Order: sequence, then C-alpha cells, then structure tokens
Amino acid sequence: MARENVSSKPEVFDYAETLARGTLRRRRDIDREIKRLSKDWPPDRQPAVDRNILRLAIFEILDIPATPPVVVVNEAVELAKKFSTADSGKFINGVLATYLRERGGPEAREQVSSS
Repeated sequence: MARENVSSKPEVFDYAETLARGTLRRRRDIDREIKRLSKDWPPDRQPAVDRNILRLAIFEILDIPATPPVVVVNEAVELAKKFSTADSGKFINGVLATYLRERGGPEAREQVSSS
C-alpha cells in the first residue's frame, strides 16, 4: 500500500493496513458468516461494496476489541450510504445488528434498539 495515498498520519495508515490484512487473513470464515447472516441475499448477489464493508466490519468486531461494536456498525452504515446503493445502509445495519444480537452483550442491545 502506498502510505502517501491513505493519510498523512501514520496511525491512520497502520489501522487501515491492520483492517485490510486481517480481513484478508480471515476472509473465508467471515464470508461464511456473511452468507449465513444474509440467507435471502447471498453474497454473490450483494454489491461488492456491501460485501467488503461487511467483511471489514465483522473483522473489526471480532479482532479489534478497542473499537466498540456500535461504532463499527455506525461507521459501516455510513460508508454504505455514501459509497453504495440507496438500500445498502439498511442492509448493512440489518446484517450487523443480527450478528451483534447473536453475540449478545450490551453493545448488541444498544445497536439493535437504535436501528
């Protein structure tokens, strides 16, 4: 990756690189999870942007505990609204809210109630 294209702050580049490499490393498992969570809309029919936002978000929820899951979901929804289809924000929120609900915990309840 070209550091100068990401940010002038090294920590932003490092975080983006952690997300990208980690998501690639766990892609097979994450894709199985996405397929399971979106039975009515299989990954091969999802916009590529949506699939990749879901991949990054699920990786971040699983492997970066310093970021609250609710923040991950909110950022994923905003990315979908900005860079994908008109319905993508709702779709991303639904998939990730289900994922969090299944995982349990106060973060899941907070996200689901604010959807």
